[in-house]
Amino acid sequence: MSRRIEDDIPHAEVDEEATLRGHSYVSIMTDIVRGRVVDLVEGRTQGVCRER
Repeated sequence: MSRRIEDDIPHAEVDEEATLRGHSYVSIMTDIVRGRVVDLVEGRTQGVCRER
């Protein structure tokens, strides 16, 4: 993901996934128009998503 250039993302979604048998979470931001992952961060709160 570090190779990607900054571009406009008109429609994005954020989803969470449990790892390690449900005790740890990651949030995944996806560009739904292009069908690609934009970012992946540890945690599932609004705060971690706003930091990105």
